[in-house]
Amino acid sequence: MAKLFEPFVLGNLTLKNRIIMAGMHTEFGRDGYLTKRELAYYEERAKGGAAAIGVVARVSPEGGPESMAGVYDNTFEAGVGCLAERLHQHDCRLFIHLFHIGRNHGNDILGRPLLAPSAVPSPIYRHMPKEMTAEDIKRVKEDFADAAARCRAWGADGVTVNCSAGYLLSLFLSGETNQRTDEYGGSQENRFRFPLEVLARVREAVGRDFPMLVKISGSSMRARGYGLKDMEAFSSKLSGLADAIGVTGGWHEAPVPQITYQVPRGFYSCLSSCIKEHSGLPVICYNRINDRETAERILEEEKADLVACGRPFLADAGFAAKIRDGRPYHPCVGCNRGCMDRIIRNQEVRCIQNPELGSEYQKLSSLPAREGRVLVIGGGVAGMAAARFLGERGYQVTLKEKKGRLGGVMDQVAASPGKEGFLGIAAALEWDLKALGTHIVTDAMVTAEGLKAEADQYSFVVLAAGGKPRRMKGGTDAKIYLAQKVIQGDYRLWNRMNCGQTVIIGGDATAMETALFLAGKRWLEDSHQGFMERYVPDEVKERFLPSGTITLIEKEERAGRSLGGTRFIIMNELKQNHIKVMTGTRVVEAGNGYVIVQKGDSRERLCADFIIEAMGEEPEQALASILEEMQKEFYVVGDAAVTADIETAIRGAYELACSV
Repeated sequence: MAKLFEPFVLGNLTLKNRIIMAGMHTEFGRDGYLTKRELAYYEERAKGGAAAIGVVARVSPEGGPESMAGVYDNTFEAGVGCLAERLHQHDCRLFIHLFHIGRNHGNDILGRPLLAPSAVPSPIYRHMPKEMTAEDIKRVKEDFADAAARCRAWGADGVTVNCSAGYLLSLFLSGETNQRTDEYGGSQENRFRFPLEVLARVREAVGRDFPMLVKISGSSMRARGYGLKDMEAFSSKLSGLADAIGVTGGWHEAPVPQITYQVPRGFYSCLSSCIKEHSGLPVICYNRINDRETAERILEEEKADLVACGRPFLADAGFAAKIRDGRPYHPCVGCNRGCMDRIIRNQEVRCIQNPELGSEYQKLSSLPAREGRVLVIGGGVAGMAAARFLGERGYQVTLKEKKGRLGGVMDQVAASPGKEGFLGIAAALEWDLKALGTHIVTDAMVTAEGLKAEADQYSFVVLAAGGKPRRMKGGTDAKIYLAQKVIQGDYRLWNRMNCGQTVIIGGDATAMETALFLAGKRWLEDSHQGFMERYVPDEVKERFLPSGTITLIEKEERAGRSLGGTRFIIMNELKQNHIKVMTGTRVVEAGNGYVIVQKGDSRERLCADFIIEAMGEEPEQALASILEEMQKEFYVVGDAAVTADIETAIRGAYELACSV
């Protein structure tokens, strides 16, 4: 049996496998109560094979937003008790994450000030917190202890004390945020004091026979924050207090990616392995564990004893069961668009692939079944999603795609550095379609004549034929490359571009990713590059250094507007690769070897050996006109309707299936 699916004994509790669903705030709650939709959301993931599920709950009214579950009053007992019963039906355990937000919110909560060891605001929210008094410190310790005792009494299987990511307890560990001069600040011993006292009170409140975990960041990843050596020292003091330690990466405000696709899968197991060595306790590894191979490797190499997977369960509620059975699953791709980006803005969690997230209590399968035949034109993500969801409603679906394969432009998306996992989106959808018995026809160009001949065979038609590249207005004699054609090119083209002066017109995701794609083709294979750096004379090295330049021209004042929380990462990568970004600038003329740009009243002529257009797409509407003439019922999804991202395309397809 694979180690990942071996049972594990945690204190006096046996878990059926080594996969824990990490606690994540959802914004689904109301006034601290677990709602009907939350209960269904968690139960669906228990059905999906998780050994235990973490539920984040605030220990006091000001310990988190009103949309977060509460465990600070007995009125919340019914919800926690009901959730425990529903998880236990699926041999899944409930761990309550005892949480205090500290300073990480945009405003005071319920009229109560945000608390922190010192009056130092979060660089994300910038709201000034209150420096905790001695009375505050005493009260918060009791809040944690009382909350833990309630969780045990209400039927939870364990508690996790959150001391990570820049929330309250971890703020005390860092000299950057803890500037106190009393017994809780200054030396390492003093900075450790408050979190250790909280843990001691929680242990006292729940007893020795109830699992208590602590979640830490292995390093704050902040220049003036605490590092790995600090946390090795801290973890060495947890024996006798905690039954296990969960280890994440840095803080949310750290300038280092934590859970985005730029982080190699399982990378932060380097931190968990150090904590495991110094603590002598079982360790749970968090962050970017999105597939079976990564999870198995971490366990086999003894870098952790269990793995915590959060966002994979957002993308696919059946994640654990599917990897156990070797079935395809909808993979988390680390985009952060529907989860982290929305939660930071106090919006309900979403996933770009899973429109039923948060609606498990009223799933598509619960709607009345439909009959009839449907034609879907286009085999990209929007068309595949439409075919899948309509098939789940009961329709007999025929999907036609002009290319010889499904997936649309996903191969181009996946060509961008770090985004290889995006191919899994199309692969999972294709598996779903085959499981539903969808009639898939590839190499099938749908013409106006063909559509007129066969449209009457179908109840309605769905157009998902995508869009066409947006082009510059006006003619030019310059050779213009489209971004997608560059990515589909070869090393001869890439090498020529990297030796010349390349101008990319556009400054959003497509343009930036094209620039980084080209920059990634500047270098030799890793093994060759390492040899060259160690042994080869400089005069030979210089021959292989990139001599060209890449410049992005963006007409908006801010580049990368659609990138959300990954924007700062992409901008840093552009800077590291010496890629120039000109904002508030438009191209007024392009010719052979040059472009003329204008910023305000000033014009500039740029040398341009290569010009690439990366301005997104506009809808392709030719077939829509034909169907309108025929007065045939039809619907449009994805880029064929309006320039759309993956989430918009899939959600639009889902909403269509719900409505027809």
